Amino acid sequence: MLRLIRRDCDALIVGAASVRAEGWHLPPRAHTHVVSQGSSLPWESCPDASRVTEWTALPHEALSTLLTRVVDNLASGGARAVLCEGGVATVRALAQGNHLNELCLTVRGSTLADVQRALRTILPNSSVWTLTHHWTSDDGTTIFSIWRCATDPRP
Repeated sequence: MLRLIRRDCDALIVGAASVRAEGWHLPPRAHTHVVSQGSSLPWESCPDASRVTEWTALPHEALSTLLTRVVDNLASGGARAVLCEGGVATVRALAQGNHLNELCLTVRGSTLADVQRALRTILPNSSVWTLTHHWTSDDGTTIFSIWRCATDPRP
């Protein structure tokens, strides 16, 4: 699923903590934008640094403000399909700035209640999100879900 989503994105936003924890996973064609609040990235393990831009917060700049700068820059450059692969702080900040219209959430658990609990943990204002699709893995341990923001004007 993730490969399909990554294949069609124009840009990828990811938090520096996610890169440090999970490594570099560059999409096939899109440029990756890493948001950081000042800590160093593992550049030595990056497979293609020419396809990565690091955005570092200004002194005393909130993550949501930094992400607004990134999103505005991507929009002015023509990016329409922007994918964010988190982590939680990045997703929360994007939601706070009204920059999310769809959320794909993968949760290890066997019920939709597990997924709804995870959504409420990630996005405290989860009442504006509606579940549109969900699939359970063959072994029944993981649920992949797609949520749409109720304030999104798109059909």
